[in-house]
Amino acid sequence: MRRITMSEGEWRLLVDLVDGFRRSDYDPDDLELATHELVRVGLLERTERGVEVSELGRRVRADAPAFSRGAPRVWVGEDKPTKRPVGSESVNDLGPSA
Repeated sequence: MRRITMSEGEWRLLVDLVDGFRRSDYDPDDLELATHELVRVGLLERTERGVEVSELGRRVRADAPAFSRGAPRVWVGEDKPTKRPVGSESVNDLGPSA
């Protein structure tokens, strides 16, 4: 399990990078600090084309950790999702039939 804590500014940057980024929406210093932190925790990665959202970053964005005024957003999950073997899905999750 992994726990990632991010400020609201870092969260907004991650959302914008996934959904559509406008550099003019950010103060250059704030942008650099948020980018550095998101790269450090693995939500963004530096590539030859610049900074891109990692697979982990896309999963964190999709999970949308809850907002609480004055508190950071916290995501808890697996670094890499574990896949269940094909055919292991339960047909009846309600338990045995009577």
